[in-house]
Amino acid sequence: MSTEHRRRKFWDAIVEDRYRKLVAVGLAALLWWFIDRRITDSWTLPMPLVAGDLEELQRTDRISNQLAVLLPAGGRVVGKRFLDGDKEIQDVRVTFSGPRYRIDALREQARVQLEVMTLLDRTWKTGVAGGEGGAAPEVDVETVEFTSADIRRSFRREDVSIELSPKKVRVEVEIRESISVALTTKNVLFDAGGSQDRLRLDQVNFQPPRMEIVGPAIAMRGLDTENQQIFRADLKVQPGDNQVSSQLKIIDGPERSIYPASSVTTVTVPLEPDRKHYTLTLPLRINDTRENPTSVYELEEQTLDVDLSFAGALAVTVQLEKPDELRAWAAQNFRLEVNISSDNEGEEFALQPYLIPSGEILVNDKYRHNDYKLHANRTVTVRKKK
Repeated sequence: MSTEHRRRKFWDAIVEDRYRKLVAVGLAALLWWFIDRRITDSWTLPMPLVAGDLEELQRTDRISNQLAVLLPAGGRVVGKRFLDGDKEIQDVRVTFSGPRYRIDALREQARVQLEVMTLLDRTWKTGVAGGEGGAAPEVDVETVEFTSADIRRSFRREDVSIELSPKKVRVEVEIRESISVALTTKNVLFDAGGSQDRLRLDQVNFQPPRMEIVGPAIAMRGLDTENQQIFRADLKVQPGDNQVSSQLKIIDGPERSIYPASSVTTVTVPLEPDRKHYTLTLPLRINDTRENPTSVYELEEQTLDVDLSFAGALAVTVQLEKPDELRAWAAQNFRLEVNISSDNEGEEFALQPYLIPSGEILVNDKYRHNDYKLHANRTVTVRKKK
């Protein structure tokens, strides 16, 4: 048989009844696809256990292959630890089983995250009577059990089953009490460093005016929220500032496990102008306000060294004076007075002097009242004149 004849028979065999051959190839492909999906596989990997509310978990890096137990928002329920029976554990082994192509797809994912949702719908109670003598427990701790049936998948593959090892995991949580505290200058510690005297605490503004806090029962019951300084405001005051703001923190909050339950509160404090302090000698006078004085009083001293501060435009004026000129200028424009009233009868008594502007400052009304201020005021002795 010639070579040409053999080649012709070969091609004839290929094209002869080509439709039947195409059907056979299609059936073979279909059979391979069917068999491939009947082949099962499994994949086991360790997964770290974490517990927290959704917002808390989103603030952290959600690492790969994580099994998260979701807790109610607001920090009223806090995860403490995970247990296998009475043994504390940090992770579990999770086995995925199903069609091989499904398992292969799982292996190719960057991360596999599973979530337990059952604790979100529970009713949590704090301060429930039940201790000795019917007293409320100091710390409220509950242990909740979950299995693979409680897991919500992050992937839509119902033909993949999940098994846990251990099969049952217990999560221990602490239920915290929640209270709403009205914010005042009595329960907030204001720390402005060396600028404490500039704070106008009479004009403090809290936004919002209340803070909801959560914590263990034993810690919350020991708080005097009206008179005890349980919050702190760290204020960074600059020389030219008119006001300063800061977020409130709970003093020793992490150590006592007390946290804000909602958004952070901001406090705004108006400021006195930046003040320059000087020790100056001022004349001292008596202002007798008695209607019918029967005796005359005199001062033990005629001048007094006092701490004066100046701010605003007056501070600029004072800075231009030389030390000697400044002392003379202050003595001409300020004096100290003590008031004697009908309540001050006696041979001798101590009075507190007041700063009185005079001279050019008083006449021209050039400066604001808070541009000058007397600090660390002291008392002087007034005696009946013999």
